[in-house]
Amino acid sequence: MLTVEADQRVTLAPEKEEIKVELTIEELIEQKAIEYGVNPDMAKKIAWCESRYKQSGVGINYRTKSVQVGTTTQAVKYEHSRDYGIFQLNSVYQLPRAEVEGLNVHTLEGNLQFGLELMKSEGAGPWRASAHCHGYY
Repeated sequence: MLTVEADQRVTLAPEKEEIKVELTIEELIEQKAIEYGVNPDMAKKIAWCESRYKQSGVGINYRTKSVQVGTTTQAVKYEHSRDYGIFQLNSVYQLPRAEVEGLNVHTLEGNLQFGLELMKSEGAGPWRASAHCHGYY
């Protein structure tokens, strides 16, 4: 089980063992990235750029559509999707896939697992919008 403290330290508490290990979020991402065979530097940089290592982060993505009002056309802004957690996984593109796998991206464990699986299979592609920050294309 993972427990996140206010100072962004994570406690790993195995269910059957008495040993608890405290890691920073950055250390946890590095450890998990290595386990998944993902470049740990890429995983840490993407997580930092996307959420500043905050699992509670939610980003809202807006789109604009044209609406006819009388004889004029107006641009109307609407919410298209939301991004959740450490890796800012998208509600339209990634959330349905994660749910099929039985993962909850609203938890740190689920977000890390799905984000790292996505990185392993697609590289930094799903995070290309923040490539200017993390440097992976």
